[in-house]
Amino acid sequence: MSNVDKLTALADYKLPIFLRDEGILEYSVELAEIIDNKLEIPAKSEYEIELRACTIWAVEEIKNIFAEMGVQMLSKEINDYIWLASSNAKSNHHRTRTTAY
Repeated sequence: MSNVDKLTALADYKLPIFLRDEGILEYSVELAEIIDNKLEIPAKSEYEIELRACTIWAVEEIKNIFAEMGVQMLSKEINDYIWLASSNAKSNHHRTRTTAY
């Protein structure tokens, strides 16, 4: 694929788990309670959109930090690492009924 460097993270439900556990994403008290109590977050709601957007933003910031250290990484590589690492996460994932991910 010639444009793989243009791809960003997949804003699914697994990446925010790792990002939260590592202190990269911080949730409001209300959002944390919703997720921790396994309550549904409606599709296309402000919380769901913010979770997706902040996940993508966090991956891009991680990529920028690596670049500042002279390490070139693709967003896809960071995405894949975080996705795999989320299997060992302590936190709950958010619950949203959607066909988007």
